[in-house]
Amino acid sequence: DVSGLSGPTGPVPVPVSTDPSELGLPLPPAGERLGVAVYAPGSEEQLPSEIELLRPDEATLWVQAALDPAEGEDAYLWVYLGAEPGAEAPPLSWGPEVRAVWHLGGDLEDASGNGHALTSPLAPPQGPRWMPGVAGLATRIVTGEYLERPASPGLDPSGDVTVSGWFWLPAGHNAQHPTRMILEKFDNNSHSFQLALTGQGFGGGGLLSQVLLGRLLLKVERGGFGTRYVYSGTGTWQPNRWYSFAAVIRGGDIDPPELYVDGELDVGGSVGSGTTGDLSFSTRWRLGGTTSDVVNGGSSTVYLDGALDEVRVFARALSAAEIALDHHLMTASVLIPV
Repeated sequence: DVSGLSGPTGPVPVPVSTDPSELGLPLPPAGERLGVAVYAPGSEEQLPSEIELLRPDEATLWVQAALDPAEGEDAYLWVYLGAEPGAEAPPLSWGPEVRAVWHLGGDLEDASGNGHALTSPLAPPQGPRWMPGVAGLATRIVTGEYLERPASPGLDPSGDVTVSGWFWLPAGHNAQHPTRMILEKFDNNSHSFQLALTGQGFGGGGLLSQVLLGRLLLKVERGGFGTRYVYSGTGTWQPNRWYSFAAVIRGGDIDPPELYVDGELDVGGSVGSGTTGDLSFSTRWRLGGTTSDVVNGGSSTVYLDGALDEVRVFARALSAAEIALDHHLMTASVLIPV
């Protein structure tokens, strides 16, 4: 029921929640996928939707769907185990290509069901810090802290990869702030994937001298295939504001990686000769820090000192339309019960 929903006309994303036990279906057993499909009345076309949260122990299911109030007040939510016969998966629905989903809102679990939960080895005794996020709560990460996905079981997607999420910057941020690490998968100086905001201490000789301060910088390096840096055209970032990001890497492709900010392609430049973005090398992931070799030309410890929310890893290249839709779904969502 979306009656009384305020906001712009046209499709409006609405997270809906209900008790799975009321749906007349068993909760998914271990290793079984739970699927959803959302339909408008009188239509056989699925609406864009996405599972946002499934907690069987709390009998909670949240589904985010693009509903148009002008079409009526009702929509139909189908929930099924495994693949729905004869139906195509709606855009951004979870499938085998979704390798990790970290909502970062009250826990560090991997909501994709693939077992890639994060740890917080340097968090205070009371655990991670939570704050209001894009969707519910987010994780606040201060200098000296980071979140970690251990190397085993491995989160090592090969081929095309998309890493997306949201970051927030605290009051006082400017381009002269020390470089901020958003996330990284760093094995050594020959195998690394890093996403950072360039700042004080950034740089060195060679390729890095061509990148300006204050840019969102994506680095992809795979031993034997060279290094590629892609940086944003955006160079000014407002404090106390959430920004979405998406890094699209096409393994084995000569095309450079793509960088998106707030749902739009944002590439200010690309340097280097790297020809592949394969992330199949085995090592841990860290969110909010720590090791960066884009600071002072050598490996250094840097931190986000900000917040992260809704970070995801896909084992495929999302399209520009999917990235724009995901940004829109998160920014225009309104939580209502059904």
